Amino acid sequence: MVNIGHSGGQAAIGVIKLFAIAKEIVANSTAAESKDFETAAWLGQWIERSQPALGGRKPADLLDTPTGFERVARLLGSIGSLERWHRQAGTSCDELRDLGGWKSRVMVDRYAKFATEHLAIAAARIERERDT
Repeated sequence: MVNIGHSGGQAAIGVIKLFAIAKEIVANSTAAESKDFETAAWLGQWIERSQPALGGRKPADLLDTPTGFERVARLLGSIGSLERWHRQAGTSCDELRDLGGWKSRVMVDRYAKFATEHLAIAAARIERERDT
């Protein structure tokens, strides 16, 4: 649970800002599933999971300071492009799931499928075989 102690106001504002970032990521998605995506529920779970990119810390533990919030916001904001870059580089979805700290591949699949550039390699293999 997000720490709402003496720095509770900072953490509460942080959660609201993170929700706006997550909503924007989902709004920019062209995946059909994004229409019914439960952004608030996902964010609530995500901030309570340790994240390798945050040194194994939970995002919720960092929201009580401006610096901590900025680290978490940058990580969340990079989710959409991060998956695409990794998939283009050949990172497997399971590896991405572990890097992102997700329990399942649902979120990875939502963004990684838009990285189609790596499919050109597979298509080129078919073309080469057909031409021989």
